[in-house]
Amino acid sequence: MRKLIAVAILLLSLVLAGMFWLRSGGPREVSYVLAKRHRLAAALTTNGKLEPAIRAIVRANTEGWVRQVKLEVGQRIRQGDVLVTVENPMLADGLNSAEAVLTQAQAELGELERGGSEAILAEIDTSMARVRGEADAARKEAASLDRLVARQAATQVEADQAHAKVRVAEQEISSLAKKRSTLVPASSRAILKSRIQQAESAVALARKRIEDAIVRSAVDGVVYDVAIQSGSFVHAGDEIVSVGKMNPLRVVVFVDEPELGRVVKGQKVEISWDAEPGRKWEGTVEGVPTQVVPLNNRQVGEVICQIQNPDGRLPAGANVNVSITTKIEESALTVPKEALRRSGVQDTLLVVAGDHVELRVVKIGITTLTEAQVLSGLEEGDRVVLATEPPLVSGEKVRAKAE
Repeated sequence: MRKLIAVAILLLSLVLAGMFWLRSGGPREVSYVLAKRHRLAAALTTNGKLEPAIRAIVRANTEGWVRQVKLEVGQRIRQGDVLVTVENPMLADGLNSAEAVLTQAQAELGELERGGSEAILAEIDTSMARVRGEADAARKEAASLDRLVARQAATQVEADQAHAKVRVAEQEISSLAKKRSTLVPASSRAILKSRIQQAESAVALARKRIEDAIVRSAVDGVVYDVAIQSGSFVHAGDEIVSVGKMNPLRVVVFVDEPELGRVVKGQKVEISWDAEPGRKWEGTVEGVPTQVVPLNNRQVGEVICQIQNPDGRLPAGANVNVSITTKIEESALTVPKEALRRSGVQDTLLVVAGDHVELRVVKIGITTLTEAQVLSGLEEGDRVVLATEPPLVSGEKVRAKAE
């Protein structure tokens, strides 16, 4: 049955060709190209959106009030830029206290270095020697008066006064000894230096806390989220702002559901941006979608790609054109896509055979915007007829010329 249909189609084609030849007065001139082999890369073209591949959350290092916030989402910032300043009066008080302790310790060390403590110590020692002499004399006088009182040669009042002098001298000796023990000896220079080091560390820490109250960006990027407002009170560790780095960039590529089977990790990606015509950025597919989501009137999977943006020309949030290389054939037999014809469910080509054209049923592999790979039904070097108006029919005589 199929053979009969094929024969009928062929006869009909020959009849139509003959009629056309009789009507036109001769064979038509047609253009052809040679079927040839070369490297062919199939690409899936769609659109996508840029966003930072790396985001940094900037947090407060101390608690306090944020008086004024001038940050805006989308604002470009540089590493080291001041984002906000956290105000806390206790930070300044802490620095003043630490500096006071340091000043006192430095003054004491200076006094020690100038010999002030040694002079006071020598003065105390001299006073103690004098008072001890006075105490010895008072004891002798009291003892003598005690003997005289026993012989009724002196009054008890005189003896009591002498003993009172002894007690006064002994109390003065005790006071001088206590004062002497409270003085810092020369051997304690190391202790003073240790106090100074501790005070210097406390001052440095207080200054760092004040510096930490100035919140700066750790990276170049774009502000993506501002978590505070003017007048907010923040604690150490609270999020201030989210900053996205501009290199590399992540591309969220929207691939229509029927095309998702063509996409795998590692495929090459080419990005173009309408604002920079003629320029291309390259990257790779990093992740394939696990679900399909609605996008306007489309059902898409979000394919994640990554590209380099060394000069920062591509801005986050930009809509870009995306081409994903889904397959490469190093030696594909190719023809122009315009030469393909559709016959029912089959792909066909017209090939120049001598002085006429003949219809070939072909199997098509990968395609690009302009070319198609032919897997079967065609040989390398065959003369493939390009599209004509009106269409040619199989068996029609032609005058062929190379395109």
